[in-house]
Amino acid sequence: MPAAGGISISVIFGMGLGQCVTPLFVSVPNDIQVNNIVWLVPTAIALVMVLAFIRSDKPPTPPSKSAEEGGDGTPYLLKYEINDSH
Repeated sequence: MPAAGGISISVIFGMGLGQCVTPLFVSVPNDIQVNNIVWLVPTAIALVMVLAFIRSDKPPTPPSKSAEEGGDGTPYLLKYEINDSH
């Protein structure tokens, strides 16, 4: 759960950081290029880290008991209704 919480709050944190930090670099319209470089550097570092370290889209262990047992992810009652209607 901490990972899901971190992901959900990261957008809000990033927007707040952008609102607070950007005025430190941009005081006149010509400073916008400097601001773009300031935000490009951490973004490029994050991109390189993602490309270097994330090698699989599947977790090392099953995320749930049903995934471990090989279920197809369809809830039982929904499966019952689909099969019963034909």
